[in-house]
Amino acid sequence: MIQAEKSAEYQFAPAHALVFHSATKKDGPYSSSDKAVVLTSHPILGSAQGPVIGPGSVVGLPDQEQLLGILTTNLSRRFSLLPERVLAVSAARLLWWMPAARRPMLVRTDRKIQRLLVPWPALVILVNGSSLSIAALAENARPHGDTPLFHAPLANTYAHCGVCTGSAVLPRSAGVDDLEGWEAVITESAFTHVNHDGTLRIAGKDEIDSGEHFRFWQRLSKERSTLFPVEALAPLDTTLSEWMQEDDR
Repeated sequence: MIQAEKSAEYQFAPAHALVFHSATKKDGPYSSSDKAVVLTSHPILGSAQGPVIGPGSVVGLPDQEQLLGILTTNLSRRFSLLPERVLAVSAARLLWWMPAARRPMLVRTDRKIQRLLVPWPALVILVNGSSLSIAALAENARPHGDTPLFHAPLANTYAHCGVCTGSAVLPRSAGVDDLEGWEAVITESAFTHVNHDGTLRIAGKDEIDSGEHFRFWQRLSKERSTLFPVEALAPLDTTLSEWMQEDDR
């Protein structure tokens, strides 16, 4: 039962309710990108005991966008310049790119963590709520809408580009001030296994398992390579514009 509230000037009574339903996939490997949220709208009905929530209906995307506009009406109208690496931003998503660089990579094999110093390719990173997705770039430059993307050559990443974040501590939000925190989830967490067999393109190898994947990075570390071999990137067969518009992320 829902209670009405009173104030010195007004008496408030509930008139409508919104209910958020969250779910995760029952089968298959779990990824934070497998979460789903459904919003339902419910009238408030009168009863002998007082107001109660009535039967609901699913709120469609247009109504959700209208609701978002209502909820953000009273937010600060202050605005600021976006960092150069930010590519797109909305109320729910943040997209940016991370330049190529020689960085440490943590790899867990045989219950031991190795710290490899290796050349990372440039990456495109998308955060949608608490879901993290990454893809790779062949050129170390700010991408455009028609820039072709490649599978991120990283373990713990699915074929659809979602990242299995495991026990990593995620930033609480996805604002422009959280870029470094989300990047740390990728660069400072220990990779454990591959989640699909197309993380890399290596001559003579049709499928890449965890062992071959980590041997590739170990070779780069041993050889003290300073540039990621772009010929080892596996094409995603999509452009940045197409990738960022996908709804099944």
